[in-house]
Amino acid sequence: DRISNLPDSLLCHILSFLPTKEAPLWTLVPTLDFKDSPCKNIVSFTYIVYRILALRIAPLLRNFTLAWYSLCDSFHLYTWIHAALVRNVEQLNLEIYLNGNDNYNGRRFKLPRSVYSCKTVVVMELTGGILLDPPPSFRFPSLKNLRLCKFFYRYEDSMSRLFTGCPVLNDLAVLRDGVDGMTNFNTSIPKLKRLSIHFNSYKYPNTPGYKLEIYTPALEYFEFCGDLHNVVFLEKLANLVEAHADIRAVEGPHMRWVCDNKIYCGDRIFKLLRALNNTKLFSLYPGDKEHYHNSEEKLCWTEPPHDAGYLSSHLTTFYFEGFEGLEHEVDFVKYILKEARVLKKIKINVTDRQSKESVLEKLSRFPRHSTTCLLIVE
Repeated sequence: DRISNLPDSLLCHILSFLPTKEAPLWTLVPTLDFKDSPCKNIVSFTYIVYRILALRIAPLLRNFTLAWYSLCDSFHLYTWIHAALVRNVEQLNLEIYLNGNDNYNGRRFKLPRSVYSCKTVVVMELTGGILLDPPPSFRFPSLKNLRLCKFFYRYEDSMSRLFTGCPVLNDLAVLRDGVDGMTNFNTSIPKLKRLSIHFNSYKYPNTPGYKLEIYTPALEYFEFCGDLHNVVFLEKLANLVEAHADIRAVEGPHMRWVCDNKIYCGDRIFKLLRALNNTKLFSLYPGDKEHYHNSEEKLCWTEPPHDAGYLSSHLTTFYFEGFEGLEHEVDFVKYILKEARVLKKIKINVTDRQSKESVLEKLSRFPRHSTTCLLIVE
């Protein structure tokens, strides 16, 4: 049995990829994974967690995961989290709903102060009914990856205060899925390289509009998905390599904000495009046409009065999915063919209502600035 003869350090590394309950030698494995479920007996499961922590031999803890969905005294959770922190945890994953299910109703869990003084955590993911209330002065000196998912913020500046204590933060993901106590999001992180934002506020009919200010001059990757309101970039993204935008505005929640501010969906999308025009790879899904409620809301292509040179001198590959042959779609593709002088490939994916042969024939008539451009219609 060659596996059994491996050193304990290597065995523990292999076993750390298994859940705690499935890993032999679990007292030595540098990973703890506790996942509650409604069907478990809460008293016995609490006892098991305490026993595992008490019997554990390994002095260091690389990964600690706690997913809790039951009514519980916060004292127990504080104790378990503290046990992970004193073992110099590197990856901390907390998903906590003290109301017994994964929605926003019920009591919120306030992070213990000891979390904000952890000097070893490198990756942290916080999900659920957790209340973010960072102290006036704290520091995560090692934190590089942070994910905030379906979260609560005690004050308007809770998020910005959190970021001031993360000097080496490299990768940030924020998922907003309802009313979380915030309308103004200030993301000022000078060294951040990857930023993913999912604002799915359309699920809640009374969600107010928001303003998102972003200061990330070192950013290389940007992703936005959800209901697009007021997004402002405070610095040119000179290092941006890849960007993706998936706009999912629907009728209910943001219509009042649209009417009050008179910033319609098309205006917001083109504003975002202008901020991201320096990226080398960009994908855009502007939303289904049924999401636009009047003529001012419709996203239609209009040729710019002058080309700043970004598209004509940089664009090499263009892909259009869901081409319906509408007039503004044709005009947009015609403009790309006319202006992009280094374009190598343009690929058009047509809907079932379109004949790819007829679309290819129509688009082939348009002049191309690039003599080496390959036009593909599928």
